[in-house]
Amino acid sequence: MARHRGRDRHKAQAIIVAEGITEGLTWELSYLRRSVPPEKVFLITHPLATRTSQIWENTRSVARMAEIELPSSDPGPGAVLAFDQAWMTSPIVTGAKTGVEYVSEIKKQLSASRNTEIVGGQGE
Repeated sequence: MARHRGRDRHKAQAIIVAEGITEGLTWELSYLRRSVPPEKVFLITHPLATRTSQIWENTRSVARMAEIELPSSDPGPGAVLAFDQAWMTSPIVTGAKTGVEYVSEIKKQLSASRNTEIVGGQGE
C-alpha cells in the first residue's frame, strides 16, 4: 500500500498540510521537502478564533526541523500559505472559515501557477 501512495504524491494537484505540533508533522514536512515539488504544497492555519500564536510558533519550530523556514509573524486563523520553488512562503488568503474558502483559494493559486508555467515555457 505504501508503494502506491508514493507514486500518488506526484499525481496529486495539491497537498494540504495543517499547522500543528506533532512529531508526525516533522516527518511529513521532511518527506514532502525531499519528494514533492513545493508548488504543490499548501500550509493552512486553523480557522478557529481560539487558535493561539503559540500554535504558529510550534509549527515554525517543527518546520525548521524539516529545513523549511516559515514566516516569523503569525498569519492568523484561516490562512493558506503557498510555497515557491525555494520553499519560501507567501500567503494567498487569510480569514478562511470553511473548507470551500480554503479550497477555492488553493485552486486559484494552482491555476495561476499553471498559467505562469505555460506562458514562461512558451517564451523560452
